[in-house]
Amino acid sequence: MLQTPFDAALRTKKQNGTIGFETVSLASKEKFSNTRKVVFIFFDKGGYVAQCKHCRNEVLATNHIISLKKKLKKTIH
Repeated sequence: MLQTPFDAALRTKKQNGTIGFETVSLASKEKFSNTRKVVFIFFDKGGYVAQCKHCRNEVLATNHIISLKKKLKKTIH
């Protein structure tokens, strides 16, 4: 998971029959101006559902996004 808001990307890469990822740092105005942070998280069970739940919780915790359930409670009161 990239914890870098700007100028970075993950690229999928297939090599010798194995699919992997590589990080790509992009220049901002022809220089690297932002700190880049990548976190690798491994799941031993739960499949893509566990991965999606983890990502959703990270987004809700770090980006101050309000869930629909919270929005509903806020508009009802």
